[in-house]
Amino acid sequence: MNKRSLGLFLLVVLTACDTNERCVANCDDGAGSTSDDDVPTAGAALTCEDATELAEQFIETHRACETLVDCEADGRSLCLPGVDVPGTVALSLDGFAEEEEWIELKNALGDVCPCEDSVSSAALCNDAGECEAYNAEVDPDAVCPTVPRDIQTFLAANKRCTTNEDCVAVESLCHVDDCTSVALNVEADIMDWGWLDSREFNCMLAEEAGCNLVADCTAGVECSDQGQCITTVL
Repeated sequence: MNKRSLGLFLLVVLTACDTNERCVANCDDGAGSTSDDDVPTAGAALTCEDATELAEQFIETHRACETLVDCEADGRSLCLPGVDVPGTVALSLDGFAEEEEWIELKNALGDVCPCEDSVSSAALCNDAGECEAYNAEVDPDAVCPTVPRDIQTFLAANKRCTTNEDCVAVESLCHVDDCTSVALNVEADIMDWGWLDSREFNCMLAEEAGCNLVADCTAGVECSDQGQCITTVL
């Protein structure tokens, strides 16, 4: 549902009288006039069921993801009944790009639905390719099972190359090619890689498992015959 449609839904339009003052709807005084005081507000006219339906439609169209870096959790007093994590929902980043519409939906929910206190939350990309919120206080490592898959998805999309100049070596805490580094193409988002790599490192610590680290050395990069960026030991 786009913003224009949302605005039309939230706006309560009362039918009035025609230009000849012949009553064609609910005219309180019989003369075809309705005072501004008689117009209900959007909050008064919208039920919790209506507001929830609108919010769920928005969420379902803004949940698609490939890795956890595509998702963000919103725990800012969201009054949405039936969510797994009270006061929280996870959206893809394109959903937060439409923040004005999302805030309007949240305000509508807050006006007509009972609220639960939000909890400390985070987001992951589940096996269905949808952003999902989890309770970071109760299960801070809930994201760990998805991280290895997310890393493989990221690497598959960011190692393609044609020449050696297309490649760069970046630091890696766990997933290494050689010399505690990984080779990516120069267009890869290094911040996204760092976030995924640090999540894997933290998960390894939580599981008391060691990372696949090797001794420090100098690494170079090259484009393989298969068109993939790889590290080489210099």
